[in-house]
Amino acid sequence: MSWTEWILSLFRRKKKPLEPIEPVEPADWDEFERGKEEEKDETDNS
Repeated sequence: MSWTEWILSLFRRKKKPLEPIEPVEPADWDEFERGKEEEKDETDNS
């Protein structure tokens, strides 16, 4: 195995866990961001 093949195999191995299990819809991201903002407001008020 050449060093380029070894590096490529490392990248392939690294990529697998990073792939999302299911695609994230933009709407989910909006809700996620809104949730973070609400959390910030709660901590500021206390």
